[in-house]
Amino acid sequence: MHSISGCSRLLQLTTIDRRVNALPVTEDDTQRFELEWLAKNPIPRAPFDALIDQIDHVAKVAGIDHVGLGSDSNGIAFLPAEINSAADLPKIAKALRTRGYKEHDVDKIMGENMLRVMRDVETISTTLERSLQ
Repeated sequence: MHSISGCSRLLQLTTIDRRVNALPVTEDDTQRFELEWLAKNPIPRAPFDALIDQIDHVAKVAGIDHVGLGSDSNGIAFLPAEINSAADLPKIAKALRTRGYKEHDVDKIMGENMLRVMRDVETISTTLERSLQ
């Protein structure tokens, strides 16, 4: 599952994508179009609490072992309020603790789940590679 807490703007972003995809443009043109469009049509930042609500919802629906944070937040224009870079991730951990999450569950969300999945993928990859030899 991949989601951003600015998902209420998904339709607006999809409209941007359709416009860009309809034009025969280069990557530089696309970036210029996006920057110009965003300068004229700023997308408000989602409230920080909405991010925590989203994490909380996924934890309840999918289970705590299936929640993780992506590392693709640096350099994008749609981060929630109070999150400006990876340096602000401890704010998420603190908010989860405030909502009653146990420390080991916060650790899972903040990175342990992602590391577990990476280890599992590596193990499967090694097993498959050996079976092909």
